[in-house]
Amino acid sequence: MIVWSAGHGHGASFHFFNNTYPELRFKEYKDTSLWIGIAGYAVATGTGALRVLNKKHWVSDVVTGAGIGILSAEAGYLLLPVFHNMSGIKNKKNNLVVAPVIGIDNYGIGMAYTF
Repeated sequence: MIVWSAGHGHGASFHFFNNTYPELRFKEYKDTSLWIGIAGYAVATGTGALRVLNKKHWVSDVVTGAGIGILSAEAGYLLLPVFHNMSGIKNKKNNLVVAPVIGIDNYGIGMAYTF
């Protein structure tokens, strides 16, 4: 486990998830309303700032997690067409969702396929 400078290992991972969702919301809804993405980033920025101000994380935790989250969302959008071609998903009605599942004492991967 990577121990970040705040003294615990989940600092960057928290900000990774906190910043992946605003990036995904921005990409999905930018044509509908730009404010959805702006609101997501405002919440993520506020959360990161409050974590630093309350001395729960160092700035490096917040910035690293945010960077990893944004880059992960971008990588997902770039790799999705490649994954669909490899798995044979060509119909827009067919969907495959793979998501991490994280609990207090457990973790894993959840999958759903619709056809």
